[in-house]
Amino acid sequence: MDLQAVLALLGGEGADEEKAGKIIALHKSGVEGLEKAKEKILAEKKAEQEKHAKLAGEIEAEREAAEARLKELEGQIGKASAEDAQKAFEAQLARETAKFEAKAKKDAEALAEWERKHTGLLERRRKDLVKLETEAALTKLGITDPIDRENALEKFLYNHGKDFKPGDDDELPVNADFKTVEEVFGQLAATPQYQKFIPAKNSGGGASGGSGTGAQGKNVISREKLSKMNPQEQADFFSKGGAIG
Repeated sequence: MDLQAVLALLGGEGADEEKAGKIIALHKSGVEGLEKAKEKILAEKKAEQEKHAKLAGEIEAEREAAEARLKELEGQIGKASAEDAQKAFEAQLARETAKFEAKAKKDAEALAEWERKHTGLLERRRKDLVKLETEAALTKLGITDPIDRENALEKFLYNHGKDFKPGDDDELPVNADFKTVEEVFGQLAATPQYQKFIPAKNSGGGASGGSGTGAQGKNVISREKLSKMNPQEQADFFSKGGAIG
């Protein structure tokens, strides 16, 4: 989501509802862009895998043919009786061996280059998937303010983004404890460093630094009760405007 575009919308003319609609549309366009990027990465990954399989098959076939040729030459040398014939076979064997080694080195370099590109492609895809899941977690918690979203996203990706990798389904990123981005972000939502981004914390009633005499009402719970909730329950609570009193 482009920050300058959002600021321009907020500073422009029109009702708050109209501005909000434009911001939501801007956000959706950003998410759609990430989805298209993910599809492109998956297509590139498939193409690279097919290329690698073909290259590996060709290398294996050439290796088997070269080894068969070397064995044939070795057998001919063993059968040769004349000294000149044996020297000729040895020279030919040396040439074939040198050719085989040069080809093997070239193939190894080609495979190493493919591995480097493939690793970079997977890392780019991993980062896109983690960002998409974080965007979804922000939306579920009701964090719609563009600046809050940008700050929370940046903080989460910087501190926790590297912990997530695609799971068994090769799509949903999980960390070493097999927790999803949504689960981890839901837990972090109850900590001071993230509460400032939650809408209920910016309303003044129960947030630290807010005005009034403290949060009250059925949608306010203590930190002790919040800690007993699982990540999904915490996320649902805050998405409905819940607060800690």
